[in-house]
Amino acid sequence: WEYEVRTINPNWESDSSVGVPHTVDIVESFINGMGEMGWEFVSFLPPISQKRSAVEPLDPSAYYAVFKRRVG
Repeated sequence: WEYEVRTINPNWESDSSVGVPHTVDIVESFINGMGEMGWEFVSFLPPISQKRSAVEPLDPSAYYAVFKRRVG
């Protein structure tokens, strides 16, 4: 297996409120897109606060999704 961790930022910027997708629609669209490329959704990772991580901290406003697919 190979694994991929992707950030899904549900924030949507638009000049008007017409046609702005809901957070669930944005996340669902992203996961479906990864599936079309052969990736299988495994789990979401919780954000890590800046106090707990000495490495690049995760953004608490985003979702972190883990995907896997067979190598080869």
